[in-house]
Amino acid sequence: MSEGLLLTAATALWLGVLTSISPCPLATNIAAISFIVRGMSSPGRVLATGVLYTLGRMLTYLILGALLVDFDHTLAEAVPVGGRQPGGGRRGVADLLRLPGESA
Repeated sequence: MSEGLLLTAATALWLGVLTSISPCPLATNIAAISFIVRGMSSPGRVLATGVLYTLGRMLTYLILGALLVDFDHTLAEAVPVGGRQPGGGRRGVADLLRLPGESA
């Protein structure tokens, strides 16, 4: 695994952890699971439903992330920003979001 890809994966994981414990998603998760399991009396079924909800949310974020990465690669090939980079690659969404004068 290249150093750049490892750094990107670690950054994505850390940002995911940070956003998962922020107040809005935390309250949304509690409200969603409470709504889904209302009326269930079996603790095992409540746990299974909560786990399925969590896995579904994780899968959704995984798919959205994969689509964004694919879009970034497609954009980098189709619309180079400023031409080719010194390393021969093209720029993508991350370079579009970078502030002027900020290095890669």
